[in-house]
Amino acid sequence: MTYKILPYTTHYLRPLSSLLHDSFDIKTRDKEQFVTWKYFDSFHNNKTITYIALAEDGRVASHYTNIPIPLYRNGSVHQSMLCTDMATARAHRGKGLITQLSTNVYKKVIHNNYDCSFGFSNSEGLKIDKYSHNYGYTIVAPFSRYFKPLIRKKLTSYVLHPTENFHEDIPLTNDYWRIYKSTDYLTWRYLDKPTNDYTIYTIEEHNKIVGYVVIRFSGIRCYVYDIITPLNTHEQMVKILQSIENEALIRKKRLIIYNVLDNTYWKTLFSTANYFNKKNNSITYYLTVKTHSTQKDLSSLLDSEKWLLMGGDII
Repeated sequence: MTYKILPYTTHYLRPLSSLLHDSFDIKTRDKEQFVTWKYFDSFHNNKTITYIALAEDGRVASHYTNIPIPLYRNGSVHQSMLCTDMATARAHRGKGLITQLSTNVYKKVIHNNYDCSFGFSNSEGLKIDKYSHNYGYTIVAPFSRYFKPLIRKKLTSYVLHPTENFHEDIPLTNDYWRIYKSTDYLTWRYLDKPTNDYTIYTIEEHNKIVGYVVIRFSGIRCYVYDIITPLNTHEQMVKILQSIENEALIRKKRLIIYNVLDNTYWKTLFSTANYFNKKNNSITYYLTVKTHSTQKDLSSLLDSEKWLLMGGDII
């Protein structure tokens, strides 16, 4: 069988949505709305790079996408791309389509002067990384899950207040790589996502907003997806964790759960705050990185100790 490798256009939205649904079981009712939000929302400013492989019957047999998600470190924004949800229909696997598609995507990424691409792969994704020739991603580290049974409220100077909007950019200044979380990004990621079930809070101290937290409640569980704040010392963060625990108890939740890219920062924080590390998770995600720029020293991108990432960063 021969395949046509070509850039995506809106003409292929329906067959691309069908491929993604068959591959990942998209939960939202309107599959095309979800795909449009994730890859082609106005937030991306038409900078998404997607290539598809068309089979002889006109169906999308495979696709590969990078979306523009800037990274932030030490007060500087770095232009980067997020590799998302590559997929090949089962009948067309083993034909080298991902290699062909990724080659086209990264030619354009490099031409557009992006510093790097990064992604979040599960075990199946790592197999693609391994067997796709010249793919070039480095596995940085896995995500780990931390949890804590909730018993009683703690005294802390921070309090949470529900909010329907991200009101202002929160300045983040430290030596860690992280996604650049402007209000535009946060609005797209958490508020504009179709059928989202997140609850958003401001973190406040003495009636001053010092950050945001994104939570999902389910049964007796409280899943913390994101904490956006410049208050990153362990002393400050322990108090913020306690404020989140207090809100979970008000909501009658009995278990709080975090998913983070594991490193010394998180291990020390969760140990100090009396959390447990859950082993043997059914799905483990890994941060992977591919550098493009030869003009900048980006070696720190490959060091897990230089990242601060949470479960909400996995899009």
